[in-house]
Amino acid sequence: MNISNRKVCFLHPAKRIRLFWIVLMLAWPLSSPHQLQAKSIPWQRHAFPLPDSIWSVAAVDTNADGSLDIIAMGQSQVFVLASPDWKPRVLIDTREPKMLYCVAFDADRDGDLDVAVGRFKAPWIAYRQALAEEKEAQKPEGPDFSLAWIENSGSLDAPWRLHVMDRQLCGIHGLWTGDINRDGIDDLIAGSVEGPFFPRSIAWFQTPDSRGGNVSFERRIITRDGAGGRPHYLGFSDLNGDGQGDVLLGDSGDGIFSWWQQGADQDQPWTRHIIAAEKGATNIRAARIDGNESMDIVGGCGHGRGVFWFENPKWEKHAIDTDLNDAHAVDCGDFDGDGDMDVAAASYTEFVVRWYENDGAGTFAAHDIDTDNEQQAYDLKVTDLDADGRLDFLLAGRQSKNVVWYQNQE
Repeated sequence: MNISNRKVCFLHPAKRIRLFWIVLMLAWPLSSPHQLQAKSIPWQRHAFPLPDSIWSVAAVDTNADGSLDIIAMGQSQVFVLASPDWKPRVLIDTREPKMLYCVAFDADRDGDLDVAVGRFKAPWIAYRQALAEEKEAQKPEGPDFSLAWIENSGSLDAPWRLHVMDRQLCGIHGLWTGDINRDGIDDLIAGSVEGPFFPRSIAWFQTPDSRGGNVSFERRIITRDGAGGRPHYLGFSDLNGDGQGDVLLGDSGDGIFSWWQQGADQDQPWTRHIIAAEKGATNIRAARIDGNESMDIVGGCGHGRGVFWFENPKWEKHAIDTDLNDAHAVDCGDFDGDGDMDVAAASYTEFVVRWYENDGAGTFAAHDIDTDNEQQAYDLKVTDLDADGRLDFLLAGRQSKNVVWYQNQE
């Protein structure tokens, strides 16, 4: 026995116990118990090919059978894939491209979800502008709109009517919903990248307090020519706890995540607050990430690198994934059913789809879902598509020309 061993042997029993625990703690892996028991959720991939590149997705009951169906929005056509056969049908054909984003909301307040669609390229705006400049231009054949909602008829055998909401926004990249005026009805929020009327702008459209298909939406401006270089995707949440919802924005042009605070009343201007500067900032979601009552921010860099979360109120930056390029599809949900918010993301250049498991305090473990199918990704929406109590998500495959349902089988 060497001298060091003799010293240990003659330690007081209490000191031996203390030394044992010190050695054990030094040898213990530097991770939380939740991480040590990281879950590998089995996901079933259901991919549905379509004849157009798919830029955005939503989940809506299209035939009043109580089950959610898939809305897949292409450049000029909106498709529905109704359960249980998931056979694609065309709801609307706008003839000319290019639509870019859609979101589900009850536009006519009849109890079912309709679909709002926004155009990135508005051919009628370009046509009218060319005529004003006395230039030759081909007259578009499709409907004249930049923002519209498609009325849910409750049947796939009855037509779904397209209702024009706006003809002046241009370059609509993001839409979102939220009860801005606190009347209990979700309104529609839209960004406008370019055009002669509202470049680099954000607007919201007040859903009228009336029912029926002939409703009229009032456009209200949040900022005109003040939304950075390229307003991308939007979100909505009460970030400062004042009882009013705020608008969230990812600006890929200037590389800024920001939030826009409502004034004291509807006539007061909105105030811009910077969350963080991140190259290629696109996707933004509000979620309680670290377990407290305040809403944090999850941001994806769809034209850069990384997925991050920012801690309210000082917006301290935390990494979720620093390596993922072009995470242009991001959303949040409790995928493993443990009570905290996880994150799902997909890259449209790396063909990677993954989810990030939250340990409840804002530390994330990455789990790959889809890496072998060269799956393109442009939009991602979390939903419980099969109503089994587990959150799934839908993915819009742009160049892969498909929509994919990733079914949670935890």
